[in-house]
Amino acid sequence: MGNSVKNAIGGHNNSIFHARFATIVVIFFFGILLQGTFATSAASASMESPPPPEVEYNPEFRQTSIFAANSDALSSFITGGEQSSSHNFPFGSLSNPSDGPLMSTEGFVRNTSIGGEDWQFSLWVSGSGSVDIDLSVMIDGNEIDQVNSGDFTLSASKSQVTFSGMELPEIINNESAISLQWTVNSNAFPGTNSNCEAFWGTSEVPSNFSFSAAMMQVDKPYLVNKGVSVTSDQSDYARENVEWAAQVRWSLDESQINFSTYELNVTEGEHFRSFSVESSEPFSYESTILYWKIDVEHGEQLSANVMFNDTSGNHYQSGQSTESFVGDGPSLLGDGTITILYLLTLPALIVVGIWLRKRYFSLVDAAEELGHGPKNISDLPRMLTIGAFLVMGIANAMILYSFHSRKLGASEDLVLLHGGLLILTYGISGPLWGALADRIGRRKQILSISLIGAAVVMFAFPWAPLELFIPLTLIQTTLFGSSRIAFAVGTEWFPEHKGEFIGMLYAVSSLFAAASSMANGWLYKYLLDSNGVSSAMLGAITISIPMLTIAAYLVRHLEGEEFTLPIWQIKGEEGPTPRGEGIGRLSAMMSALKELFTFESKWPKFVMAGVLLVAIPRGAVVLTTLRYLEIVGFDIDFSGLLEAWAVLAVLILYAIIGKICDSIGAQNVLLWSAIAYGTLWSIYSIGLPPFLAVFIFVIPVYPMLLVSNDSLLARFTTEKERNRGMGVAGAVALAGQAVGIAIGYVLMNGFLGKGMSELDAYHMTYRVNILFWVIAVAGTWWLAKTISKNANEPSNTQ
Repeated sequence: MGNSVKNAIGGHNNSIFHARFATIVVIFFFGILLQGTFATSAASASMESPPPPEVEYNPEFRQTSIFAANSDALSSFITGGEQSSSHNFPFGSLSNPSDGPLMSTEGFVRNTSIGGEDWQFSLWVSGSGSVDIDLSVMIDGNEIDQVNSGDFTLSASKSQVTFSGMELPEIINNESAISLQWTVNSNAFPGTNSNCEAFWGTSEVPSNFSFSAAMMQVDKPYLVNKGVSVTSDQSDYARENVEWAAQVRWSLDESQINFSTYELNVTEGEHFRSFSVESSEPFSYESTILYWKIDVEHGEQLSANVMFNDTSGNHYQSGQSTESFVGDGPSLLGDGTITILYLLTLPALIVVGIWLRKRYFSLVDAAEELGHGPKNISDLPRMLTIGAFLVMGIANAMILYSFHSRKLGASEDLVLLHGGLLILTYGISGPLWGALADRIGRRKQILSISLIGAAVVMFAFPWAPLELFIPLTLIQTTLFGSSRIAFAVGTEWFPEHKGEFIGMLYAVSSLFAAASSMANGWLYKYLLDSNGVSSAMLGAITISIPMLTIAAYLVRHLEGEEFTLPIWQIKGEEGPTPRGEGIGRLSAMMSALKELFTFESKWPKFVMAGVLLVAIPRGAVVLTTLRYLEIVGFDIDFSGLLEAWAVLAVLILYAIIGKICDSIGAQNVLLWSAIAYGTLWSIYSIGLPPFLAVFIFVIPVYPMLLVSNDSLLARFTTEKERNRGMGVAGAVALAGQAVGIAIGYVLMNGFLGKGMSELDAYHMTYRVNILFWVIAVAGTWWLAKTISKNANEPSNTQ
């Protein structure tokens, strides 16, 4: 090409890059500002105690006593002041009956179920002569029962008279009231003076109406504040100022609550402790909330319930709540330190981005000299951006989605399983998308469906429960698997610079992943602390969805025919030969599965075996490290920053490792990756100080594994196999890591089952994998030696 064409290419790419970069930056920071404003407006509300969880009001039946109180009231507590009513009969049985006071409860605040129609009333009396007493029981003024005590003789000493009835309704409705009134009848000899005195209001004369009813409910306690992690010699999970609360609701009034008896019973590991109520909210007419603030030494997991006595002396306990604090250990870095590290990382991203831009034009210039590259030069930056956003999606998923599932209540083993499934579905889907593109072409439609589908699925994330969130993330990672098409396209454009293009695409992907990882980690943590889990995920998707939308928009503007037609059709060759025709369905499925991993060259199967040997221990060790570092004491926002550092380190290597693969042989780079991983992570397994462990984590080795893998599969596949070959390359690397996670999960469970702490279990799991690293080094050494010996064998690039 002439200089004028070259300048046109450079200028065109300049304008495209500047426009895309400006658009992405504006949307990126708009999402942060939008969520930041939302979080700030809600911050004042979040400082208050969270509302209690919604729990159905369904109290158990208890024997309930309502005491005569004051001169006309029935209450659930004893007033403490003795009251009485006098009934004089100057003419004995010829005197008129004498009514006592009409006593009523306040209106019930909820519909109240009655446990049986039986009731009892106890009345303390004294006096002289013979009497009988009628007792009338009413609801809302309507008499439901009347009982006579029978004749008895009074004395100067106070004695108890008991009444029993059987006419209570099944339900006392909201706002209804129970009333009762006694009437004393004299049975003394006519013309003789007699009297009766009725007493109530003290523990000595506790005149009361009792029945079985569902009157009061103490909900199981809930966590208000996780408190502050502190360093302790006794455990890694000591915490101060852990706040619990429990809601108490009633049907009549709050006086069924005997606060002096309410205790929070907490089980921390094998230790059991009780705490008295510290405070309560002001009583409403129907409920209150009790609060406890406690310190614990063994706060890895806390179980709590409330035990109490009601005013009748009955002993009860609430349901039990369990809260896990795994991953909430003491933070090794303060918020201010993390903020400074974030600010220092931003200019590093900018500098690396500028350097990558130069590498991009270097690749274009080198390809131009050989007459290579896309026919429509504007397709190159578009394809890089599309592929980068798809790869970025899975990179962020591995960090954020597992953490979010834990916040939704997933157990530790389910979190590990979720991470493994994310990798596995992404890996498996790559060859399937690639095989489809090899057969029918239509890369443009495939990419559009993947990007739009991934964005649409994400809209449900903030409100999805755990049972829905996990399958939705697996659907999304399946769609992200189409990213392998971008790698295939690039190797077709740059047949003599396959490794360099693959490294460039990984580098650009890593740059976007680093920026989004920082933003997602910071924003998720900020909104999680101030607004809760749903708002935290809502903040994350306001960054991811616009980026996926931009990529979908760019797909629409891809112009080359390679995005609509399969490469074999463009070159006038025969398409892939269908296998398994005329055989049974199961045999056809097995044949199709075999076809996915069958190529014209013999070398892909050896390459896949070598990559598996390295990927398996990487999955067991490296991919579990972020979780390990959280247990050691780093928060999720630092995990996001740490991932950004690791990505910054690897993207620099990505940009140059492809060129190294092209010059010295990708098989040798694969061997280097095994040696580097085996050496560094065998040292890591000893149990290093946290910051030295972080240093090893950010050392870039992964680019050597991925780029050498992709370069070898690109070298040993034909163009009509290329989409599938790139898909298989990704599938093998990811499937191997998924297997590694599974191995790590089994080992962890075994060590934890033997009573090891989580930290010791991680260390032992990592040490077992030293054997796998040794096998990986031996296997890749043989592969590198064998391929180099047969270096003169023609590569399948046509």
